[in-house]
Amino acid sequence: MNDHKLGMYNLTMENALADGAVARLVESVDSTTWFPVSEGQAWQPTWMRTANASGPDYAPVAMQTFEADMVVATTIAQLRNLAAEVSLDGSATLDIVYL
Repeated sequence: MNDHKLGMYNLTMENALADGAVARLVESVDSTTWFPVSEGQAWQPTWMRTANASGPDYAPVAMQTFEADMVVATTIAQLRNLAAEVSLDGSATLDIVYL
């Protein structure tokens, strides 16, 4: 398949907990301005995502533990666009940043 794209994937998060308490997900592109994450919104490459417990602003909350369900949605190219059987072998790396 060389340089042909076989498909794609999206990462989303659900059911966030900060120190065991329900939290809303927030994200930022610059670690300064934070905004809420819409349900089902894909996690953008290079963007940061964390939790905000409550309050009018969207700044990250200090926490010792963070839990969330990671949802991976995959899409495979149409069969007619694939010339031969191809083994799928992919990965994603998540970095932890301490603010």
